[in-house]
Amino acid sequence: MKVKFKFKPLLIIIGVILLAALLITLWPKSNRLPWSSLNAGAEGTKALKLLLEKRGVNTALWEDDYTNLPGETGSTLMIIHPWTEPPAKEVKEKILEWVRKGNQLILWTPPDSAWASEFGLEGDTCQSDLVFMPVTKQADNPWFREIRQLRWPDRQCITNTDHEVLLGNHSEEILVSMKREGNGQLVFVPEPYIVSNQGLDQADNLAVPLGLVESFGNTVYFDETVHAAFAKPPQSRPAAPSFEPDPSGDEASGVKYPPIVWLIVFQLLLLTGLWLYARGKRFGAPRWEQARKKREGQSQVDAMAFWLMRVGGSAELLRRQQKRLEKEVRAALRIPDSLPEQRLVEEMRARLGEHFCASWNEICGTISGLKGKSVSEGLLVRLYNEMNVLRKELATWKPRSNNFPASKR
Repeated sequence: MKVKFKFKPLLIIIGVILLAALLITLWPKSNRLPWSSLNAGAEGTKALKLLLEKRGVNTALWEDDYTNLPGETGSTLMIIHPWTEPPAKEVKEKILEWVRKGNQLILWTPPDSAWASEFGLEGDTCQSDLVFMPVTKQADNPWFREIRQLRWPDRQCITNTDHEVLLGNHSEEILVSMKREGNGQLVFVPEPYIVSNQGLDQADNLAVPLGLVESFGNTVYFDETVHAAFAKPPQSRPAAPSFEPDPSGDEASGVKYPPIVWLIVFQLLLLTGLWLYARGKRFGAPRWEQARKKREGQSQVDAMAFWLMRVGGSAELLRRQQKRLEKEVRAALRIPDSLPEQRLVEEMRARLGEHFCASWNEICGTISGLKGKSVSEGLLVRLYNEMNVLRKELATWKPRSNNFPASKR
């Protein structure tokens, strides 16, 4: 007896599978979007986020509407090479109101972008044809003073005459500018390449974001809403950043094919498998071993220690981090600044434990003994890590009802 094969249910199943494959193939992954702080590839900015976290800076992703910007002050909003359309007039005013309260907006975008035009940024190609741009004018900033040259591949300069110059080149052109807004400021950088994973450790590029963030001590928000899944780059810029090949990247080998090519290949493989199944072929379950290579930007994080050694002010920066940690401890324990340091240590021992207090004393003793001495790279990284461990312990500590400051007992 000949069995009649029903093709209609099979065609429906194939159609559903192909539709799902199309959506999966074309849906962009957040960790692959160019300029995203989740992207560890050459054209992402994850290395900068990891570096700031390594230095004890609070970082967060901004994925909400601009009308809901946090009420805190001293924060920084990073908008790096936005692909979406600029905000509407009323939304832009909300952003400016947030800046005027005492916050900072850093816009990393070419001058010919729609975002630059919306925020009044004007620019043109620099007169200098050098890719490694000499820097001869720096604002009064410990990081900026150490900058001698920047890798500036697109050679874009700012032409606004009403902006304050933070960095200028040898041709007296503006590379990085700042505009005051109330108690805050707008910072414009027309070369986003310098904060990419590939460009961060080129020349003195690393000092630019560190110098900008250091002046505002609160949270640094990386705006991910401008790298939406189906957002397209502005027409005046290429669809993806034009970086030279990076042999250490996770896409260094092979040719990049558009998603439709992989969809066709998937369809052919699926139809071949269904045809073999219909012919009665059987296969054992193969063992799949997926190897995925990630570039986490560890080399850029290690460059932080090198930069601090180069600046020569690593001991002073360690003391700043110690004071900052002390301020966080006082805030968590609700201890006023007027309480002497000895009483602070007693409160730590009573409420945070002997281990926390011993670690704190060791850190303070080590840093106080660095006056007039050079700091090794290993000691620098170790102290930063130990202070970060105490921050994590402090974040998990919960006060008990009977925990009152000793000064009130």
